Amino acid sequence: MFEYKTLAANIKRLREQMNMTQAKLAGLLFVTAQTVSKWENGLSVPEIENLCELADIFGVSADTLLRSSSREIKHMIAIDGGGTKTEFLHFDENGRILGRIVLGGSNPNTVGIDTTITTVLRGIELLNMGKGGLCGVFAGIAGCAMKKNSERITKEILKHYPKCTVQVDSDIHCVLNSVRNAKKPIAVICGTGSVVYADDGQKLHRLGGWGYLFDKAGSGYDIGRDAIYATLEVETGLASAGILSDAVHARAGGELMNILDELYLKGKDYIASFAKDAFYAYRQGDPVAKKIIEDTADRLAFLINYAHKSFDTSGEVIISGGLTAHRDVLEKLLSDRLDKGIRLTFPEFPQIYGACLKCIKICDVNIDENEFDNSFRNYKA
Repeated sequence: MFEYKTLAANIKRLREQMNMTQAKLAGLLFVTAQTVSKWENGLSVPEIENLCELADIFGVSADTLLRSSSREIKHMIAIDGGGTKTEFLHFDENGRILGRIVLGGSNPNTVGIDTTITTVLRGIELLNMGKGGLCGVFAGIAGCAMKKNSERITKEILKHYPKCTVQVDSDIHCVLNSVRNAKKPIAVICGTGSVVYADDGQKLHRLGGWGYLFDKAGSGYDIGRDAIYATLEVETGLASAGILSDAVHARAGGELMNILDELYLKGKDYIASFAKDAFYAYRQGDPVAKKIIEDTADRLAFLINYAHKSFDTSGEVIISGGLTAHRDVLEKLLSDRLDKGIRLTFPEFPQIYGACLKCIKICDVNIDENEFDNSFRNYKA
């Protein structure tokens, strides 16, 4: 027998699981917030049209709304963490995205392990809001290829969410999982820092990614540093001014020699921001910028070619990270330098998508691929 209280409880439970206010739900249905309140208190019931709309919004059947169920809808949180920012995405087993937030950097080798843990726990709590039903967390975080970092973060998450399936690993897994059905790919992250991994189907082989002090893997930091160095040469009379130095001066707000202390204090992320000026100047034909960007392409191509020659990979290269914002430049330069049989893939979705797919795998949850992709494509934070 149908009971008003069952429907009322289901509407309220599903609305709260989606972190949706009564007013927001009312707006989607073109009714008042008071009407939704009456439904949730069992004082009235939705008309059949609204019942169907509610089922569609919540991603369940109308029958599910009407029947009592002791099982909560499973929901998961995926995390993509880097040196500059950390993205969290909350979604459920019906493929619906429930929320997204972006917090500060979480690479433990950059911000420290305690800050990483604080950031990760804060993001999970902000999205989960203490509700039940959280079945899994996957965190792909730069710097967590180091076992001591991943184990410490995993332990802290499990303290707060002991019933969850939790896995913390390198952010390269966000890239490897960002293209469905990729077999034995080479994965590249080229952002503030860069790294190349070869997946031979049995093991991941790492090339580069040793941090800005020791690395030269073709990163945004490398480009920004070289752009600053070239501009300092102009200021000291060792080189002539050009489009690149003008662009760097515009971003810095004046001559670099006057703010060297600020450059050091602001650190690698700020230095990497000058990569945008190098790409801008490259597009304008500046010869100094041309050399900087081509040197970066040379280094990335060398690592990719080496990975393909040295390990049993398919030749598919999944490339991700901040520098892909300049795909028009990067794709052509890399393609001209890569060996035969190597092909570049720029994923449709950002790395957090790959983190979601990895989370789905570790939780062993079945989610309709097309439904989840459409949800991801249409979601607006």
